[in-house]
Amino acid sequence: MATLYLWQRADITSFGPDVFSDTQDANGGAVGNSSFTIAPGASAVPVEVTDNEAFFNNSDTSSQVLTGATVFNGTSFAANTAIKPEYAYVVRPAGSTDPGERITVYGVKIGNHIEGVASDGPLVPGVSYEVILISGNSPAAAYSGLYVCFAEGTRILTETGGQTVENLRPGCRLATADHGLQPLRWIVGRRVIAQGPAAPVVFAPDEQGGKRLMVSQQHRMVETCKGQEILVAAKALVGRPGVTIQSGGTVAYYHLLMDRHEILFAEGRRAESFNPGAEAWKNLAPATRADLQTLCPRLASGPFDMARPVLGPNAWRRQMGLGPLCPGVQDMRTSAYESVAVCGP
Repeated sequence: MATLYLWQRADITSFGPDVFSDTQDANGGAVGNSSFTIAPGASAVPVEVTDNEAFFNNSDTSSQVLTGATVFNGTSFAANTAIKPEYAYVVRPAGSTDPGERITVYGVKIGNHIEGVASDGPLVPGVSYEVILISGNSPAAAYSGLYVCFAEGTRILTETGGQTVENLRPGCRLATADHGLQPLRWIVGRRVIAQGPAAPVVFAPDEQGGKRLMVSQQHRMVETCKGQEILVAAKALVGRPGVTIQSGGTVAYYHLLMDRHEILFAEGRRAESFNPGAEAWKNLAPATRADLQTLCPRLASGPFDMARPVLGPNAWRRQMGLGPLCPGVQDMRTSAYESVAVCGP
């Protein structure tokens, strides 16, 4: 099961040719001619989806369904109703020329009609977004790829000391565990409802001597397992003293992209920078891949090498002699997190 965070079609107004028309393909007339705005005060709505794979895609017409009865966009849908991304555009805030502000948005069909909109970046109610190109008419996106990031308010160690993640800008030099001060190349944030797999993992102030830290459940932290440093998703640590899930309200998460996969210092703890996994990379919008490759030429050959070996959440808990993931913490592994390390003899 996965959770999508969708904007209701009724909360979106198009200016010019309809951006999210109730059709099979994207509206070519909207490119360069249309914009849309989400109504001020609107919120993204969590929608539970049952799927037999890690990707939300257009071609899945049988196993990708609503988990339970759902009321969305003013309509009641029965459990097992088909849901899929019908088409995708690349948009940006009106007037922006910054490649880092481009966002891929998906027209989402529930049953027989376009009912909602998903995105791979932050859509802010009241802001006008202009359509700059069609990303595709048969899109796919990793469910969990959007939550590998730091929460708003997290202080990241920079050359001038700790700075909150939302105030970082490309060009800032961040302290890394392996390569000293390195420039931040790209940052993007997204605000979501803090429920289910989008609820943050919270490290209490006294955990490992650091200050209070919030990260997404999939964000990987440096741990030591049988003498070897490895990376493990934060959700695997839930249940240890001072490590909890905090549900309720909203949370803004931020991606931080460097020239390579780095280990950063977040509130005194070591955590990874952004590194799209192989399958997630292939499913990024072409325009986004091109932008990131321009900013980080090493990405031209695909995702970065990992800064540390990676161990899956349940595998790490078994190695440490712990039980399975705590109740309520979903094991949402995707191909972006499938690399498994052998942790000691």
